[in-house]
Amino acid sequence: MDRSFTIKGHGTVITGTLMSGSLQTGDKITVYPPGKTSVIKRLNTHGHNVSKIFARKRVALNVPQFQKDELLRGMVAVAEPLQIATRFADARIQIVSGDGKLEDLTRVRVNMGSEDVVARIKLVENPFEDTPCDVLCQLRFEREVACFMGEPVIVRSYSPVHTIGGGVILDSQPVKRRGFHPASAGLNLKDSGDDRSRLLGILSESGIVELKEARARLFLTEEEFETLVQSLIADSRLVKFEKDSRLYHPDQVQAVQNEILTNVKNFHLKNPRKDGYPAGMLRHYPESIVRAMVQRGQLVQKGSVMTLPAFSRTYSSAEQEAFQKLLSLLKSAGLETPLLPALKRDFQDDALLSDLLQRGISESSIVRISSDYFLDAGMYRGFLERFRKWAASLGSFNIQEAKSELGLARKYLIPLLEHLDGERITVKIDDKRKLL
Repeated sequence: MDRSFTIKGHGTVITGTLMSGSLQTGDKITVYPPGKTSVIKRLNTHGHNVSKIFARKRVALNVPQFQKDELLRGMVAVAEPLQIATRFADARIQIVSGDGKLEDLTRVRVNMGSEDVVARIKLVENPFEDTPCDVLCQLRFEREVACFMGEPVIVRSYSPVHTIGGGVILDSQPVKRRGFHPASAGLNLKDSGDDRSRLLGILSESGIVELKEARARLFLTEEEFETLVQSLIADSRLVKFEKDSRLYHPDQVQAVQNEILTNVKNFHLKNPRKDGYPAGMLRHYPESIVRAMVQRGQLVQKGSVMTLPAFSRTYSSAEQEAFQKLLSLLKSAGLETPLLPALKRDFQDDALLSDLLQRGISESSIVRISSDYFLDAGMYRGFLERFRKWAASLGSFNIQEAKSELGLARKYLIPLLEHLDGERITVKIDDKRKLL
């Protein structure tokens, strides 16, 4: 965009050059910055109203949803809402004149299209460069601007103003560069000039990138971008998982997999009695990578835990004796088993007791009634059989009737009845229950 104005009865009009693609009446455009959208009401080129216009033409767009003072020279209008507004941009610039040295964070004026913005040149490798020079750098703009990969720029001295060089934008959404380091492999790939290498450069630096963000940074049409992605997938240069909106660098996928496998292995070594690594602890890893590891057999999912394929719980002879003691204790106590506080006093090792209870539950030899109340599985099955017959003969029953039939204290009866409700064996209606 190079200017905006209003026409009475029509509203705001913007003028500029259509750089690529086509526009027609009724299309939506998004202007960056600020990222606001409007519908094109009318199109005009060289004083003639048209319904459609193609690239490399001067054009005036009637966009009544905008106010004139919202639109500034240098803003960019795009047909899709791709985020191209930025405060930083990687670039390669050539400085052909100056006062002998280009220092880090030198203040300059940068021209892109019709934009004229003040920026600082953040040198990547050295605190200064002798001029003339050809350097990789990061432009730090003093206000938000719209630019895109491959856009040519002109560099002028801040004051007095004269042209000192030019260059090209390499990435409009890079990481913020600090210090001085040899140019990364990713930055060198973005400097190569072809979209294939540029996408690999973005992935090399980011590891993981959203599809929409990657397309915006490359400034490609959807068809061009899809073709590019598929070619890199075919060459095993990037990874895309089904039902995932992100692209992954293969090295990033491998690094995540190695970290997960190491964490699970260490967990097994420290907790040989545990069922496995809690799956919830993997939530901060990309779900697609975890799911792929399960599908390939690198991990085994068992309910709410993950294990390595070769893992099996191990117990010492003392722990095996403790487990048999627990089973015998629960079996001999019938329905009035010691509650958890009493079991803790008996076993005197809370961690061991917790692991033994969990083992019994996973092996179906113990049934968890509540957080404090556990039953022998055989005793529980026998109780259920008797209970179903009794409840069916009554149709419905209240707590007092259940207490008289079962002969249980309320500290056992209440959690047992609530457990049956939770398992959808019974349903509570007002103060009574009945079988489902």
